[in-house]
This record gives sequence, structure tokens and C-alpha cells, in this order.
Amino acid sequence: MELSNIDNIETDKIENLSFLLFIWSEYGNSNEASTTITRKIENDQYFVFSLLDTFTPTAFGEFGVKKSGFRRNNYDAIKNLVDPLVIVDAIEKVFYPEYLEVPRDEELARQFLWIHNNLLNEEANEHEQEKEL
Repeated sequence: MELSNIDNIETDKIENLSFLLFIWSEYGNSNEASTTITRKIENDQYFVFSLLDTFTPTAFGEFGVKKSGFRRNNYDAIKNLVDPLVIVDAIEKVFYPEYLEVPRDEELARQFLWIHNNLLNEEANEHEQEKEL
């Protein structure tokens, strides 16, 4: 299976896709994973939700199994693979979060965007503090 031809691969059927993408990014050709994932997102904005979901852990609880929420460590893992602005753009093309009770895709979108915007604000504040010194 050649992942650089990801448009023809049913990624939702690949177990541990996030791990596979990490290995590809770390040990494959330079930027090939990032370029391929970016192209896939640009061709299919809805793929971004499968990608975000892939990077969230599965939670086991009293009421069964479900996917956990999107957290900062998930954001950092994806950020190492693809430019977050590519994901932001895809999310905004599909919908912009406005409601409290939302489907899983929108929940992931909200969580990703919140972390992304919060991180940008933190970096801007750090930059301002460095200027003051």
C-alpha cells in the first residue's frame, strides 16, 4: 500500500492511522506525509474530521466505549504532521462552530480551533513579553 496515493485508500479502515502517519512523517521522505495529508484535506474537507478523530484516544467507561475529547497533546501531534492553518481552513469551509449541542465532527472542530487560537494567543503574549525585555 502506498500512502502517497491516499485519495484511493479508505483511511477510516486503517487501524492506528495516527501512529502510521507519525512513522511516515518521522522516517519517510522529507515532507511527503505532510504534503499528502494537506492534499487530501484540500480535496476533501470532510477528511479533516476523520484525521482529528484518529488522533483522539478511545475512552473506556461505565457506559461503554467512546472517543475522548480533543486535547492539546492531540493538537501538538497533528501540528507535527500538517500545518494547523490547513485544518482551520477546512473546518471553516464545512462549518463554523456556533452551537452547544453538536455532532462529533463539530465537537472536534471546536476543540481543535480553541486549542489553535489559544496557542496563537500564548505565542503572541510571549513575543510581546520578549520585546519588553
